[in-house]
Amino acid sequence: MFSARCHCIFLAIAIILMGNASAWSQVLVYEFHFSEEKGVNYHTFETGYFVAPILGGTGSFVLATNEDRTYVTASESGQMFPAGDRDERKVVVSATATKGSAKGQLVVIGDVDHLLKVSSPTVSLSVSVAKVLNGTSVFADSEAGADKQVTDSSYGSAGSSKVRLTLDESETERANDDGLSIAATIEKLAKLLERQGYAPYEGGSEAGGAASSAAADDDGQTKQADDEN
Repeated sequence: MFSARCHCIFLAIAIILMGNASAWSQVLVYEFHFSEEKGVNYHTFETGYFVAPILGGTGSFVLATNEDRTYVTASESGQMFPAGDRDERKVVVSATATKGSAKGQLVVIGDVDHLLKVSSPTVSLSVSVAKVLNGTSVFADSEAGADKQVTDSSYGSAGSSKVRLTLDESETERANDDGLSIAATIEKLAKLLERQGYAPYEGGSEAGGAASSAAADDDGQTKQADDEN
């Protein structure tokens, strides 16, 4: 059991590592990889990024799909936190999506196995992080109460995907060297996706919590209904 005492130990280590409050502005950038997609009427993202405080906390997503070369952002919609016991140390990233009848969940876990040295205009530090996190995203939508029928007569949606987050040390270094916030880093990564041929998804506003799965805004049926408006 990961006790409150263990949380205090992690917090104490974090305080020692950061040296001063400026360390809270340091960020980590992880790149998404999705695979082994299974389900019905289900399509998830293929790539993207998660950006979080270097010592854990609330992070943001920018996720892209190759199906129509679009991307969505989801600000402050994921959590990165430590978990473990006296024998092992892990890092967890989790996110939950709810939009109408659509619900999704993402959980990935990685070993604290990599020493990262970062610097910014105000502070330099070394911190132990997870280089790779693996897990699963799941999504389901009964489409109950939907006010439009999709043109291919499909209904309902559910599925799952394997997810891997890999530390992008180059983007992490750039963000911290420039002293960028999480929001500014997400904006910069979105521009990077645009240079790769992706465009902002025009079916609605931010994905909200949609980062956890195909989520409502990236579900093929939802997009199709949007396109009919």
